Amino acid sequence: NGAGASPPPAPAQVVPPPEAPSAAQVEATTPPGAPPASRVTYPPQNVEKGHPAGFEARRLWVFAGITVGYMGLYFTRGSLTYTAPVMVSEPSLPNIGMAEIGAMTSAFPVAYGLSKFAGGVLGAKFSARNMLGWGLVATAVINIAFGFSGASVAAMTTLWFINGGLQGLGAPASASILTRWFASSERGTYWGLWNTGANLGGF
Repeated sequence: NGAGASPPPAPAQVVPPPEAPSAAQVEATTPPGAPPASRVTYPPQNVEKGHPAGFEARRLWVFAGITVGYMGLYFTRGSLTYTAPVMVSEPSLPNIGMAEIGAMTSAFPVAYGLSKFAGGVLGAKFSARNMLGWGLVATAVINIAFGFSGASVAAMTTLWFINGGLQGLGAPASASILTRWFASSERGTYWGLWNTGANLGGF
């Protein structure tokens, strides 16, 4: 029977969330001399991913920048490959032969390997954006200077060695920028797209 049974629990009350204060309420609680609350603005938020508005567009611009920048590095990296046959057959460069071209092309990977290691260390301590941007400008200047170096094998080899050192800064700087803007779950896709810059630059 129901004698002595405890009464059923009361249904839980659902408390509605507090409503946002109206403009009149905010104005009434604002201390004298304080700026109007209407002037305090905040950027709209992307509720789905928790990022500020414009974040997605901005990081795509950053990604396009590092991809085009690396494409430019690859373009200046392969310039000697296309000019070497002309240099060897050019009558005004009688002291340039296959041995001299070999010395230039051998100097490049030595500097490139050392620079790529150093670039990883520097990219973690300094601005990766400056490393990539100024490295691209410097390698363009080196390529132009290479064309005006005359018939000096020593000057050409030195300039191409410096070019290799500058080229090694591109990949670590790009990696640092990409990992800061993209989550680990999406980096594989963007890494693959970024690598197309090397293919297009060396085309």
